Amino acid sequence: MNKSKYFTSVVVMMVIILIVGNWVMPVQANTTGIGTPVPTGTPLVTPNTPGNVVSAEQQEELKSAIQSYFEIRYRALSVLYSDDFKKNGFGNLISEGADAKTFLSAELGKLAVEIKRAELNHLRYVKYKYSLDIRNIFIDAQTQSATVSLIEEHDVIDEISMELSPENPFVSHSYNLEHTILLHKEQGQWKIVSDEYLDYLWRVLRQAGKSTDYWVHNMKAAPRSTVRSENETANINALLEDASSHAYDRDGAVDYANGHANEYNPNYPRYDIGDDALPWGDCINFVSQALYEGGNVSMEIPSPLPPPSDAGNGEEGWYLLNGMQRGRYWNDVGAFYNFVTQSYEFWHEGPEGSDVPYLNDIMLGDVIVYDWTGNGTWDHAVIVVDKVGTDIFVASHTPDGTGHYTAFFPLSYDPNLTQMKFIHIEQSDGHPPVKTEITARADDWGPNLYDNCTPPTLTTNNEIYFGACPSNGNPITSGFRFNNIQIPRGADLKYAYITFTVDGPYYWNTAPISVNIYEQTNSLTTVTWNIDGAVSQDYDNWIWRGKRTTSDLQTILEPIIGAGSWNSGQSLSIMFMNNGSGNARRVMAIDRKLGTFYPPDPSLANYWTARLIAAYSAVDVTSPVINSITRASASPTNASNIDFTVVFSESVTGVDASDFILTTSGVSGASITSVSGSGDTYTATVNTGSGDGTIRLDVSNSNTITDLASNPLDGGYTGGETYGVDKTIPVVLSSARVSASPTANANVDFTVTFSEPVTGVDTVAPFDDFSLSTTGTVIGATVTSITPTSPAVYTVRVNTGSGDGTIRLNVISGGSIMDSAHNTFATDFLTGEAYTIKKTLTVQSVGTYDGWVLESTETSGVGGTMNSAATTVNLGDDASNRQYVGILHFDTSSLPDTAVVTSATLKIKKYSLTGTNPFTILGNLLVDMRKPSFGAVDLAVGDFQAAAGRVAVAVFGTPVNNWYSAVLNSSGRNYINLTGTTQFRLRFTTDDNNNGVADYMKFYSGDHGNVGVWPTFVIEYYVP
Repeated sequence: MNKSKYFTSVVVMMVIILIVGNWVMPVQANTTGIGTPVPTGTPLVTPNTPGNVVSAEQQEELKSAIQSYFEIRYRALSVLYSDDFKKNGFGNLISEGADAKTFLSAELGKLAVEIKRAELNHLRYVKYKYSLDIRNIFIDAQTQSATVSLIEEHDVIDEISMELSPENPFVSHSYNLEHTILLHKEQGQWKIVSDEYLDYLWRVLRQAGKSTDYWVHNMKAAPRSTVRSENETANINALLEDASSHAYDRDGAVDYANGHANEYNPNYPRYDIGDDALPWGDCINFVSQALYEGGNVSMEIPSPLPPPSDAGNGEEGWYLLNGMQRGRYWNDVGAFYNFVTQSYEFWHEGPEGSDVPYLNDIMLGDVIVYDWTGNGTWDHAVIVVDKVGTDIFVASHTPDGTGHYTAFFPLSYDPNLTQMKFIHIEQSDGHPPVKTEITARADDWGPNLYDNCTPPTLTTNNEIYFGACPSNGNPITSGFRFNNIQIPRGADLKYAYITFTVDGPYYWNTAPISVNIYEQTNSLTTVTWNIDGAVSQDYDNWIWRGKRTTSDLQTILEPIIGAGSWNSGQSLSIMFMNNGSGNARRVMAIDRKLGTFYPPDPSLANYWTARLIAAYSAVDVTSPVINSITRASASPTNASNIDFTVVFSESVTGVDASDFILTTSGVSGASITSVSGSGDTYTATVNTGSGDGTIRLDVSNSNTITDLASNPLDGGYTGGETYGVDKTIPVVLSSARVSASPTANANVDFTVTFSEPVTGVDTVAPFDDFSLSTTGTVIGATVTSITPTSPAVYTVRVNTGSGDGTIRLNVISGGSIMDSAHNTFATDFLTGEAYTIKKTLTVQSVGTYDGWVLESTETSGVGGTMNSAATTVNLGDDASNRQYVGILHFDTSSLPDTAVVTSATLKIKKYSLTGTNPFTILGNLLVDMRKPSFGAVDLAVGDFQAAAGRVAVAVFGTPVNNWYSAVLNSSGRNYINLTGTTQFRLRFTTDDNNNGVADYMKFYSGDHGNVGVWPTFVIEYYVP
């Protein structure tokens, strides 16, 4: 291999940031689907071909681009630089190609999730340090592209919460994160096209099948945890929810720890005594037991399972099957700590957790580890079992017991050197472990060794032997039945082992045996499974009362689990048959344990007879269904395009326009124009075509829509919401009078009827939806109120103002009137019915009752003579200084009974003048009133002095064309008789001027032959 084609670069960046203010959101999440790139575990190999040698200059260019890219990714999460990232993003580091845009959208979405989590939990990046180990570079000169593989490690990311004291940040680590970065050279600069890597967050997002936009909108702040919490509560450094994980049973772990702190579980080896003793004793073995047996955490067992070894502690994994087959993470304190806090990056089973900064942040069932001397080696581990006030109590082995205050400190303890780590166990990776053992005599089966190994019945008291019958050498068939197996149908078994206890010893237990492990339906008749296959296992070096474990039974059990008739909770029978060896071994049977053959042996009471240990990952065999199809906007609509939101029961792919059908009525030409979305939510855009009607989006029974496990859609869907499509503009059908016409009413109502329900009918500026057309003398008419009587019918009230004429209500377009689909009223309606407004009554005097009365003497103050037949009325004085008064009679009964008079004017026309103008010498011409008359209706001399109903209600003014007018005051207006007649008495203020000369003026009366000169009474009024 050409050395020049490789280089290794380590970049270490350290930034110290002063924390001010809150986290901001520098990037936006995306709604696109999340792909699943598979990072390679093998460095890319550069072919030894001409033209592909990477020059030093190219190396530096690529290194510079990649380092800038990583630096921006870290700076994006830093308070000090987040605004800069929000504005500039990755700058010009990302390619302009379509693939790069897809990558950028996904990467920015993931960053949004990370920052949202930090924002919700008030986290701050105080400093960061990372390194890049660039393993391989391949350049394709023809396409100007490069592929770089590298390993990323961020050794320290110190995050701090504003809820915590700043002097105690907590640390997270990430190791050996593989990246495969594709770059393309554009305008002389290397630009990022994609970066394939799979850190914990990407793993969670892809397994959950949710878009980053979903996470950003639905993520919640993690509540602060306390030791007294009974339920699982995430802390500020909590891992995101992982679909492949399950809950940690805290109560179960605590119960196990309390029960076995002083009483060792004999099914587990001890590491505080004997040849197997470890430097740290049995402490972490005890903690791991509590997590597995009580906490329901899955074992992480490597595949293939390493063979038995006396060392037994150098293998990877967190498991203990027997004393010679165990993983070092199970009973090495430091390895356990690293495994738990980093397991989510490398493993698929086992406890997942994180460091927390304070003792009060841990919960019951969490773990504390200690480094007594500060040398970086973890020496001891305990499990938290109680808290009283501020005192935390733990259980442990080496020393044994429960109720210790925090921990037992050895003599070598130095408070200045001792380190402590608080490990919060958040969940168990993988699905719940399967562990079940023989508990009844009917669940083990074996022959009678002393009767030529003849097969017994299930209820026979028997012992269990593997191998060949000592008396005749025939194969021994024995087996176990395991009940209530909690594995779902179709699951992928990760492993399945049977662990049992060696019994004996006997003379034939001196050499290895070889057995086949299989299932036989005739042996345990309650189970009907056939296993096509066998696992061969050689056993040697058996130790009395020691544990042994079979080979992995995954290949023979998985076909059972995958069968259509399998259901979780059923039983499995596993049979052992000799494979040619002439030897036999006895194993612990339930009968022996119960003392069937011999007196009960207390030392055997807690030994496993046989135990099945398995782990699985559930395989999705459930087809997705449509949960709902809903309108994305209001209905009805007049839009050209509408959106439907389609929600599936789980994340699906393969959704396109061909999977949908439109069900319509009334409309034509509707079509599906696009489908977008990802995960479990999609948007279908539909062109509404033409016409009015309804559109519903249905899903066909399409097998092209599948979930992430390739299960096709389970049936179509026709139960979605429907859009009403309305593209017809509303019009006014009529504007009709509500009451009779003509009218003198102060207010009149119009009924305006539209062609369909509308809203926005008002007079609110600047959109006044109405105008009034008037004729005659009508002035001051206005629209005063609008009242809907139904969605399509409105009552509009109009104040009729004053004057006579007509009023018509017009409906004006361009305002705010629209139907429910937002079609706006667009055609003025100007042809509605009109009201005739009649508010003026003009009456002329009745000549029969008109006339004048002359005072009897100058000072008598009573009438003397009169004339009711004259065509004129005299007003003034005569030569004898006697006063003339005039009586005018009007029939005002045609006024409405409820009329409110607003104006009343009495008009008389001059006929002639005798002597001096009385208006110049006798003062004002006054008007008195009496209803229905001053006396009898006919003129009488007594009318001269008869009492008036109202006195001096008006004064005549300057004449116009010999017409004199007097406007009644409010007293006079209110006195007009609305149901009969009204009489007026006209007189000058001064009765005479004592000059002995006749000074009077004649006015036409109602007896004159010319109607046009008769006295006239003009009344303006309204009816409320």
